[in-house]
Amino acid sequence: MKLRNLIILFMFSLGLASSVLAANNAKKNVDPERKKYENLEFARKSFKEILDSYVFIADFNQKSGERAISKEVFWKYPFKLAPVIFDLDVDKFDLKPMVFQVRGSGARTETLNVGRVAFLSSNYLKAHEAWLAGREEFKDDPKVNRLFDFFLAVNALAAYRDRLKLVSGQLQDPEVVVYSKRAAYFLASIYLQNKDSPDERIDQHAAWGLYNLAVI
Repeated sequence: MKLRNLIILFMFSLGLASSVLAANNAKKNVDPERKKYENLEFARKSFKEILDSYVFIADFNQKSGERAISKEVFWKYPFKLAPVIFDLDVDKFDLKPMVFQVRGSGARTETLNVGRVAFLSSNYLKAHEAWLAGREEFKDDPKVNRLFDFFLAVNALAAYRDRLKLVSGQLQDPEVVVYSKRAAYFLASIYLQNKDSPDERIDQHAAWGLYNLAVI
C-alpha cells in the first residue's frame, strides 16, 4: 500500500513538473511581434480608452494597390479636433432691417406693412398671423407670395432667437422647435421651390437663408 502511494505521488510530481516546463517553454516561444506590444501603454487600456485618445482622419483619395502599409496599429495625433457646431445665424446682425418697407397701395401693401409694424415691435405672433393671411389671399401671385414667405421666415428666426435666449439655450424647448421648423418651411419655399421669381431684396440674402436651412 505504501509503495502504491509512493508511485502515485511520483507520477503526480512528474506531471506537475511537465506542466511547469511546458508553460516556461510557451513563454519563451511568444511571437516577437506580440511581445513587442505587450509593454505598450495602450495594452493596459480598455478599447474605449484607446479610441478616445486618438483622432481618426478619413482619407478618401485613391491609393496605389502596391503602396506600402504601415504595421502600426494607430496613427496618433498630438491634439484632438474640437467638435464642429453649426448654429443658426441669427445673432451676427439685426434682423429687423431685413423686413423692409413696401411702398404702394392696396390690400397687399397694407397687409405687408401691418405685419412689418408688428414685427418691429417684436410682436412676432401678430406679424405671423398677418403675413400668413396675406400669403393665402395672394397665393396666385408667385412674386408676392415669395415676399410673404421671406418676411415669415425672418419673423420665425427672430422669434426663435428671442425664445432661445429666454430658455437659456434649450434647443428642445417646444416653442424653439416650432419656430425652427417654421423657418425651415419658409426658407425652403423661398430659395428652393420658388427661386424662379427673382427679387433682389430677397435674393441678396440667399447664402444666409440656405445656410440656416441647412443647419435646421
